[in-house]
Parts: sequence; C-alpha cells; structure tokens
Amino acid sequence: MQFQTEGAYLPSAQQQELDALRLPPGERITIHMVHLNHLDLTWGWRLPDSIEMSLETIRWHVDLVEQHPDARYSHTQVLILRIVEELDPPLFARFARLVKQGRIDINGGQVVEPDHNLPSGESLVRQFLYGQRYLQRRFGLRARTLVNSDSFGHCRSLPQIMKQAGIAHMIFKRPRQRYVNLPEIPFHWEGIDGTAIPALRFINKGAGLPSLSQYYDLPPGVTDLQEKVNRNLAAGVHHLFGSHCNSDAGGVTSYVSPLEGKQYRLIYSTPTTFFESALAEARPLPQLPALFNYVYQGCYTTHIEEKEHCRRAERELREVEALWNLAALAGHGYPREQVTALWWRLCYLQFHDILPGTGSPEAHADSAAHYHELFLGANLLRRRAQLLLDRFCPRTGALRSLLVMNPRPYRCGGIATADVEMPIHRDSRGSEQIPKSGVLADGAGRLTPYQVVETREYQRYVRGTMLFFADDIPALGLKAYHLQPGEAPPSTVHASGSVVENEHLRLEIGGPGIIRSIKSPDGREWLAPVEAPVRIELWPETDYVYDYGGPLKAWGLGITDAREPAASSAEPAVIENGPVRATVRTEHRWGQSRFTSDVSLYAGQPWVELRIEMDWQELEVLARLCIQPALKGPLRRAYGIPLGCEIATGQELEVPAVGWADISGDDGGMALLNRDRPGHTFRDNALRVSLVRCATGDYDPRTDSGIIRATLRLLPHAGSLEDAEIPQRSDEFTCPPLAWQSEAAGEPGASASEPLLVEGAGVLLSGWKVAEAGDGYVLRLWESLGKPAEARLVLGPSLAGSQVLEVNLLEDEIKALPVSDHAVPLSFSPFEIKTLLLRTAQPVPEVSPSLKGSLFAR
Repeated sequence: MQFQTEGAYLPSAQQQELDALRLPPGERITIHMVHLNHLDLTWGWRLPDSIEMSLETIRWHVDLVEQHPDARYSHTQVLILRIVEELDPPLFARFARLVKQGRIDINGGQVVEPDHNLPSGESLVRQFLYGQRYLQRRFGLRARTLVNSDSFGHCRSLPQIMKQAGIAHMIFKRPRQRYVNLPEIPFHWEGIDGTAIPALRFINKGAGLPSLSQYYDLPPGVTDLQEKVNRNLAAGVHHLFGSHCNSDAGGVTSYVSPLEGKQYRLIYSTPTTFFESALAEARPLPQLPALFNYVYQGCYTTHIEEKEHCRRAERELREVEALWNLAALAGHGYPREQVTALWWRLCYLQFHDILPGTGSPEAHADSAAHYHELFLGANLLRRRAQLLLDRFCPRTGALRSLLVMNPRPYRCGGIATADVEMPIHRDSRGSEQIPKSGVLADGAGRLTPYQVVETREYQRYVRGTMLFFADDIPALGLKAYHLQPGEAPPSTVHASGSVVENEHLRLEIGGPGIIRSIKSPDGREWLAPVEAPVRIELWPETDYVYDYGGPLKAWGLGITDAREPAASSAEPAVIENGPVRATVRTEHRWGQSRFTSDVSLYAGQPWVELRIEMDWQELEVLARLCIQPALKGPLRRAYGIPLGCEIATGQELEVPAVGWADISGDDGGMALLNRDRPGHTFRDNALRVSLVRCATGDYDPRTDSGIIRATLRLLPHAGSLEDAEIPQRSDEFTCPPLAWQSEAAGEPGASASEPLLVEGAGVLLSGWKVAEAGDGYVLRLWESLGKPAEARLVLGPSLAGSQVLEVNLLEDEIKALPVSDHAVPLSFSPFEIKTLLLRTAQPVPEVSPSLKGSLFAR
C-alpha cells in the first residue's frame, strides 16, 4: 500500500477550520492526533475475515510508521498481535522493533475490546491479566491507557479493576451525549469503591481533529471544533485529543503532516502522552461517580444464548481451576497451558459485538462453534481432574459413591446435582436400577435424602440426574457421600394440588399468573394483593431507537408501556413431590408461543426456584417475568455488577444485572437471582427480568426462536439486602457444589484436607487459580456488601508452609503479609478487590499435553 509522503491529508475545508478557530489572546492549544485502528473482531463478518483484517491493519500501519519518522500508531487489542505473531513472524518482528523505538504505542491492555457490562468480574480481570502479561513478555511493557471505544457502557467497578491492572487513564466512546451528559474535557471517573481514574469520551472515527460527542447540541453558529476548544479552554485545558481512524474493519488512515498555526499545533501523539500532558497542567478536573450506561438495552437480551454460554463457560472454568488446584496440591500437577487457552477463547467471545448479540447470524454461528470447543475442552479437563481426585473417596462397598466439591472459600452446603449410573448391575440394560429416591450418608454417618429427577437411556447407557443437599463441605474442598439401603425419611417439602410448602415458605400456584401467594410460617405475605403478582408479560416492540440513520433493533428495546399477560392454558399439576424438591407445573400461552413454568421448593431452603421453558415463536416482542412484592416504606433498588453492586432509581428502561437484583422496603425485600438473564427493570415498584425477545434486522432476521429455557430464584428476605447477603446467595446459585459419581478408588479412610478457609461476612471469591509464574496459588477475594469488613485467611495443611503476599491483578507483588499460626488477618474497604499469592516452597508442576498451535493457547 502506498502512502502520501508530502503535504497534508486534511482536506482544505478542515485546514480552513483550524485556521478559523478563534482563541482568546495568549491562548495556544495542542491537538494530539492519534492514529488508531478500530477493528471489530467479529460483527458483520467472521473470524477468518478478521484474521485478514488484523494482518492488513498491522502491515499497513507498520509501513506507514516506517515511511514517516514523525508518525505514530496506537494499538488496542492484544489478540490481533497474537494473530500476527503466529501467522507472520517477520511482520511481528518489524512491529516489535517500532514498539522498542517508541514509535508504536500499545494501549488497552485487554485481550480484546470486550463488553464491560455482561461478563463476570473475574472475566474482566482475565482480560487484563492475559493481555498485560502478554505485552510484558513480548515487548517488555504494559499498557497505561485503556481505549475501549465501542462497548455499550462500562460498569462502575471498572476504575478499581483498571488501576489494579496498571491502567492509569481511560478513553471511551459510549454512552454518547444523547444518553448521558458528560464533560467534553478530561475528568476523573469515580467507581463504586471510590477509585477515580482520568477519563475522556471521544469519537473513535475522525481525521485527527478533536470532536464533540455525537449528538451534542451545538450553540447556533458555532462549529463542532470551535465548541470543543471553547469547552476545554473554559476549564483551563489546552491539550485536546483527536482520533485518526476511519473504519470498523481496521485498516489505516493516510499520513498527515503535523501542522503549526499561530495559536495551535497538530502533532502525532498517543493516548498516554495526551493524558500526561493534560494532567500536567495541574488544573482541577471534575470528579464524577457517573453511570456510563444506559444505552442499547436490547443487548441485554438479544441472542440470549450468548449470555447463557458466557455464564456457563465462566462457571465451568471456575470449576476446572478449583478441581485442578486440588489435584496439584495432591501432587498431580496443573494443566496451566490448557486452562489458559480456554480463558483466552472466552475472552475473545466476550468481545463487544459477540456477547451483546449484535453480530450477523454467521458470526453468532461461529460463536456457538467456539463455545462448543470450549465446553468440550473444559469437560475433558474436569473429568480428568475428577478421576484423579477419586482417590479421596474411600471404598466402603456402597452401591454408589459421590464426591462433592465446594467452589467457595468457606464451609457451606447447597443443592448438588450429580450424573449417576442407574443400573445396579452393569451386565444388562434391563437390570434392576437404583431407587428414584433414597438416602446418602457422609463419612460421619449423617444421612441426607436424594431424588432422581431425570433419566436418559441410550441402548445400554442409562443414567440419572440426582439431587441432594450436601452439607458442611470443606472450603474449596471435597466431601464424599455413599448410597445407603432403605427409603428416604419423611420430607419437609410437599406439593398437593396447587400448593407447595416446606419449613420456610408456602406457595399457592396458578390463577391467571404463575404464583399468586408466597407466605412465611408467621403468615407474612410476600406478594402484592393483585390478581397475578408473579406472571409472564409480553411487551410488543414498536418504538426502536433510531441511530445511524435507521432503527437498531438488536441494540435497542422498542417497547413502550404497552404489555399483555400470558394467559393460563392448563390447571396447575404436581410433577415432583420430594424428598429433595417438590414442583408444580403451570402452562401459559400468548400468540404462537407456549410457556411451561415449573415452580419448586427444596427441603430446607428459603427460596423459590422457577424453571421456565419457552416455545418462543414471536417477532419483535419482549417476554418478561414480573414479580410484584408486598413491601412497606420507601423502596431501595439494587442490582449486581461485576465485583460490586449498583443502585437503581426505578425509572431505568432496563439495567444489566449480573447475578441478582433486589427491591427492599422497611419490612424486608425480594431478591431475584439469575444465572444468565441480565436485563432487569424496577419500574412500577415491580421487579422484572427479560427472558427472551426476537429483534429483527436487515442482516439478522430472526435472533431467537424455538425452545429456550431460563432458571431463576426468588428469595424473600427479612431485613436489608446486606442482612440477607444477597450477593453470596447469588454466587451460591450461580456456582453450586459440583458433584460426580466416583469410582471410589481411595483407601477406606481416605480424605482430603481443607486447603484454606476464609472467615469474614460479605467477603466472596472471584478466582482461585495457579499463579501465572507457577510459584503458588492465587486467591482473589472481594467485599460484596459495600461496607468495611474484617476477614481471616486460614491455611490448611497442604498450604501451611506458604508465604502469603498481596499482589495486584497482574500478580505483581505489593507486600508480604504476616502469617501467625497459619492465619492472616485481612481488612477490606467497601467493594475492595484483594488478590493474594500463596507462594509454595516448590513450583507447581505443569501437566501435558500442551495446546500449542492454537490462537487461544498461551
């Protein structure tokens, strides 16, 4: 590709615009022209196309910078560099040489430019962990400025994550001015924990001149550039950012000669240089705890399978890491390369046009294939670890033995689900099968009932899904259960007609809606006295946001206040009756769609589970589950975000709730726990979650249809959200105990010691992994209730000799922590993220085989 070598690329009209600027006498501005590429790794095209775009983008920018010594280029996405490194090593060497010379700047620090609302907090951490460490290994540097232009909003836990990942500044595009009023100058963005980071909103396409946020309301007779300059000079800011980028498909904009005028300079620069120059002016900049939402709320529901796959992948990778940590502590090593490869793949799949569901049908078909490979890889790693850990399941002679792993750093219980072999004898498919209900015993002889809720048969293959309550599982450890002869004892959960009850709740199912009453034993009614307080609503979409010249149906919710309830089509029917859970089924219809809702209570549990199966056949309609609680006093509305929570006003069209949403009054509240349904709204003093929609468009005519399922929990609670520890209940729902049928290969007295224990109310686990350097184990904790907390880390026998270090998110050492009697005291400020390295005396050995040759490998 040939580049213009002399003269200005800027058209004369733009040159005249610069010369036409009217600045006060004595004032002079510097415009930092930054060559960026904005490359959507998957959007209206597919990954093979993106690979070619990546090669071209890097090749053309390297050519440009080599031909023009004063030119600079700023690169944002690490995965593009991995593609170039693997496919074109000579080009990568040229790129690296220019980086070393300071002529190419690498910013962003993330694997890709991901969505910043929908992934879990640990996923956002891994974007920086793998991205920044790759830059350190290959170039000896780390990004200092985040450039994430196209994400459809940014959660307010991000400032702390960025700061702990070595990011000092942030440049973003969305939300634009029509959605959120933000300054046209640099400002300090304040996160939920109080961390503030310098930020600037910009337009990611342009010819190097500063520009106002799109849809800015200009004063009459004032140009865009003049208004931008005026706003900055009024705040004492003389350094302005100008993006030089012209495409969503990468590529390069032509060379521009630096310009010098009487009161301005136009220079090649980088995002970091711009911020350093602007902050050096020592002018006080505004500090805003602003919500960088809400825009494109349709992305919380469009292509709902993307959200389902993302949550499942996050859960399974958490399980794989925990299992292999236990295997490594038992001397089996750790498959760090394979686990890291799966995380790289997930980081790619959280790109801001994949996870939100705004790509082409072909792009999302590719995504489904990527997830298939990810789940297969995770399953193979999980089963390999489980077979290694079977040594900790003692041989007792029982017909079936099960191992349960606790994925949390504190002792707890939960509903475990295990896949079990049903025939008693393996020589015949028609042999007697284990009872559909019965009892299991733990190592101390304590009994717990089980219930087989589903069986499947393929010729000789007959297996069942077993539910049971696993109690007092060691923190991040294992517990064994063994099938015992005899019937299950009388259950505390029972269904009769349209009523389900246990020791905590009594439900009345049916009527025009799904649930018409939820009562506590003291007679407290948790639902409002309306005809159908828990119901499915259908919201026709007729009023989409028009942007870029047309309706963005995948991006925006087109709903008004119009809605209709689904109509009951069958009487409630009991389909399960203990001893672990009892379930009543209801059926509803609307249009061409059918909704089957299974409402369950579990023995001993204070929440309601709803499993909704939708035969979805509608176009441009949003299906929501609506809950109207009975609460007194002023209401408080809150919802989960990655590694934190946010407060809602109740007026939002929809919010991206990660894991949970809660509405509370003076007399308690109602929490809605979700695994993979982020879209929530609190309007009309109700709590609604979006289940499914089908938004049509020119290139994506039918995003969601057919059989679609959702699982949710309703948790009525006395006291406040903090008293009920809703984030913890959500985590226990999202990542329940992991159980599997064991081959019981251990000795009669075999047991696994508890590797560690964390004591402290509200302190939750984000990640537990082998350190990137292989010198121990990393434990990432966070305070979930928004208040100061004291905690204590206790090291078990397998980690008792470890040195405990506080590290940042990139696993750089901050300080050593004192260990006394195998315990470390920990103090947390509200929403603080704390990462600890438990450095072992010997490195953690790696297991082979590797996955070399994959773009997603280490």
